[in-house]
Amino acid sequence: MAETTGRILDLGCGQSKLSGSIGVDMHPNLPGIDVRYRYDPGTHIPFRDGSFSRINLQDFVEHVADIAALLEEVHRVAADGAVVTVRFPHYSSPGAHNDITHRKFLGCRSFDHFDPQTKYGSTYGYFAQSEPPIPFTIAGGSLDGLGIRPGLLARALFRLAKRSKMMEHYLGVLLPLRNVNLILLVDKGSR
Repeated sequence: MAETTGRILDLGCGQSKLSGSIGVDMHPNLPGIDVRYRYDPGTHIPFRDGSFSRINLQDFVEHVADIAALLEEVHRVAADGAVVTVRFPHYSSPGAHNDITHRKFLGCRSFDHFDPQTKYGSTYGYFAQSEPPIPFTIAGGSLDGLGIRPGLLARALFRLAKRSKMMEHYLGVLLPLRNVNLILLVDKGSR
């Protein structure tokens, strides 16, 4: 396997590329992009299997037509145990609806389908429908919005929202939610 220590992939980095990462984006005029690439389902992210110990998907997944196919590719280029950080606008956020390039409206449980330890993951098992399987572990999450700073409150609101669909809906109505932030761990043990 290729050396992965400290290798960071920032997929769909736009103008906010993480320092020290390999920034990938489709826009040809953005400064700082290392690799120009447009992700489409059925294409391969242009890196070898197991190449990265960390992958950042900030404000990217909501633009993708097939998130399951994207996660297959993320799983492929990630090393076992890699950390994948994901940020997307909460479906109740005005930012989710104001961008015409958004293809998906997502909530706190949207990625549960890829974690075999969650209700949706164990019931529907989308992670197991790929060959090889692509399980992730949701290691943490938080919500942010106006007046909600990263930290204990943001994590507590995330846990509260995950209790039920109605609780998440009520939080979205009562609070100005902006983004869902997830930390996923890549599990290649089942391969």
